[in-house]
Amino acid sequence: ILNDQATIGSSGNVNKTILDYGESNKTTPSTTTTYTFGIPVFKYTGTEKTGLADAKFKLYTDAQCKDENEVKVKVKTNGTDYIVGDTDTNNNVMTSGTTVFNINGLKAGTYYLKEIEAPKGYNKLANAIEIEIENGNIKVNKNGTLTSATQVDVENKTGTVLPSTGGAGTTMIYLIGGALVLGSGVVLATKRRVKGK
Repeated sequence: ILNDQATIGSSGNVNKTILDYGESNKTTPSTTTTYTFGIPVFKYTGTEKTGLADAKFKLYTDAQCKDENEVKVKVKTNGTDYIVGDTDTNNNVMTSGTTVFNINGLKAGTYYLKEIEAPKGYNKLANAIEIEIENGNIKVNKNGTLTSATQVDVENKTGTVLPSTGGAGTTMIYLIGGALVLGSGVVLATKRRVKGK
């Protein structure tokens, strides 16, 4: 079982086991290597990539980001690293600072980093970020393609997010408005004909 002192990355954690039995007997040494990985995350804004604090994230193992598939994490005492394991009072929420924070203790696989709250004055990400860990390497989904990366860069932009348009309700309003305009035209034309007679 790995603890928060485990080596993160492809070098792995070597464990050597020897069993002593009887007065002077020993088994042949058995060595195993256990691997664990981490995801560095940098929250920023602007072309200068200024670090941005107070964004809140959760990590999931499914693309739909269902509650039952949250990755449980707890924060280390330094406040910038999170360790996978039993959750604590932060309820699996990771908060960004102005520097990189790390999610350590992950096994290889695919994860989805979802921003659940943006810093005040910034827009929250619309979609979760797909991240793949394979052979100790990180790949991030950029425009539909998994691309190698040393860290996950997450940009926030300022401004107001306008409500979405073009839904079924909007279409219905357009249809009713068009029908009223046509109806008004027919009534006007009819009145002119009557006056002409």
